[in-house]
Amino acid sequence: MRYLVFTAICALTFTLGAAGGLLHDDARIAEGVWIERVYVGGLTQEAALQKVRSELAPRCPERVELTVDIRRWSIANTKFARVYHFDQAVQAAYQATRQGGPLARARARLRSAEKGLAVAVPSSADQARLEGLIGELAQAVDRPPRDARVTDVIGTQLYFEPEADGLTVNVVQTAAKVTATGVFPPPASVPLVVQTAAPKVRMAQLQESLNAVLASFTTSMSDGYYGVMRANRAHNVGLLVERFNGRLLLPGEEWSFNNDLGERRAEDGFKESVIFLRQPDGTIEERWSTAGGICQLATTVFNAALKANLQITQRGNHSKTVHYVQPARDATVYYGVQDLKFRNSLTHPVLLWGELRDNLDLVISIIGDRSDDYEVDLDSDFWYGRAGKGGSLWRTVKTLDGQVLKEREHICDSFYPYEKEKTSTTPD
Repeated sequence: MRYLVFTAICALTFTLGAAGGLLHDDARIAEGVWIERVYVGGLTQEAALQKVRSELAPRCPERVELTVDIRRWSIANTKFARVYHFDQAVQAAYQATRQGGPLARARARLRSAEKGLAVAVPSSADQARLEGLIGELAQAVDRPPRDARVTDVIGTQLYFEPEADGLTVNVVQTAAKVTATGVFPPPASVPLVVQTAAPKVRMAQLQESLNAVLASFTTSMSDGYYGVMRANRAHNVGLLVERFNGRLLLPGEEWSFNNDLGERRAEDGFKESVIFLRQPDGTIEERWSTAGGICQLATTVFNAALKANLQITQRGNHSKTVHYVQPARDATVYYGVQDLKFRNSLTHPVLLWGELRDNLDLVISIIGDRSDDYEVDLDSDFWYGRAGKGGSLWRTVKTLDGQVLKEREHICDSFYPYEKEKTSTTPD
């Protein structure tokens, strides 16, 4: 009995002593505590901070390298205010076993001593500034997707340029990878997060859909024009044909002469030729003006679109009739004032293509899928009145086997006032 009492007293004394040791706060970090694999157990905060700085600071890169393919960009930490808070890590290590009541603190110190306790080094950065820096260099990487396109048409043979995916740097995700927490040491090199953007049109689609000439229309650039006037008109039309060629119009998409071909300016190489302007008093003034003659391109495109069974959504006539098409079949354009528009109302894409043959004949072709090929007849009338002359235009559309789809669809009316003497605001 005396032996049992003695043993119990010894055990109680040991337990109380151990508990007292665990509860005693000696102002040191508990045993078993590590900061990013640097052991700081039993150290004061000051000693722990000195040790952590000396061992961890050299492992922290002073800059981050951003990469994509073989390209590299380097950004210093100071550029986006990245700081590693070793003092906060030491404070967290010190406080890790000092939370709660006496028993909770004792259990925490015992658990730390037995199993160990890991503390991370927090860091901070100016995320907005970092995203701005990444956004600047992303300009050298980003590229829009490139649709496949037709580069040339020779007879019925089409030549293609294949599509290419677009690239976009995800700035937010890249910045998050640079400043990712829980990783030490932080990566010295981070690949840009690059996302691809698919093109709308692929070469295989074009090769499948563009297999027939749906319509073609020709006007003469030579009749009624001579010398410099003829040469400059052909030159101007040739410049716009280069902009025009290869435009692909998807089903439901609207085409605008002015929006698609842009302004016609002297600094872009356009020359002067004769246009005519109706004045408020009813007279028509003929004058030399930059890009004269491009209305003939608009007229030729208008007629090709009609014959391809496309939907005309905007068209205006000249202030007087022109010699290269019948009345009511002309179309005038003037940048910012008058436009020509039509919509692809077919079931497949169509390709717009033009050719100026020997500076004499302007040929506009519309190429598409043979399932959209129709027989189109255009019918116009012409009349004279007291104030001027005019005409109307209708279109009849049939399938190739003769089934009528549109019976005399009304396209437009045109009125050409008589001129009083010589020289509107509607150019040729």
